[in-house]
Amino acid sequence: MASSTTYSSAKDLLEEIGESVQKEAKNQALGRSGSVLHGFLSNATIKGVKNKATKPIQLEYEYHTNVTGGFDKNNPCANRLDVRFSDIYGGQCTDNKINGNDDESGGTCAPLRRLFLCDQHLSHMKEGNINNTDNLLLEVSLAAKYEGDSIINNYPDSRDKKEGICTALARSFADIGDIIRGKDLFLGYKKR
Repeated sequence: MASSTTYSSAKDLLEEIGESVQKEAKNQALGRSGSVLHGFLSNATIKGVKNKATKPIQLEYEYHTNVTGGFDKNNPCANRLDVRFSDIYGGQCTDNKINGNDDESGGTCAPLRRLFLCDQHLSHMKEGNINNTDNLLLEVSLAAKYEGDSIINNYPDSRDKKEGICTALARSFADIGDIIRGKDLFLGYKKR
């Protein structure tokens, strides 16, 4: 007879399930490491000129991007509301905005963090400007830098703030990875 585990709350049960899923995902990712997208920030070019920034923390969207066109399209956080940790707003559960959902069975919801991810400049990349993995790494690093700044600056004060920020960063960076790999389920908005 298998032993049973008693949980003090649903949160404890969900955390254990989450840890198990995370371990499995990590093992699967390590198994795919032969197809990792390799790039070097120092080899990226910006408008034909070699990038001088060598660390993602040095990136500024005004200067270090190949996304052009003005109107703040190169700003990863442009047009994003500061509600990512809101108790009022919820995730996006509209069936037609989540890939794989249908009208009859519903399905999954995009979490609030995904709706306001600092990735808007990625949708304005022009194919000819991102012509190698180094330049793609530049744009992804720019998104990750501004996403991280947004999380750190907007995370609510609490006794477990550090752990919460780490969790939020991990989940958001995984979302950015899904977008880059074409695995993102959130189809976005037609209008904002």
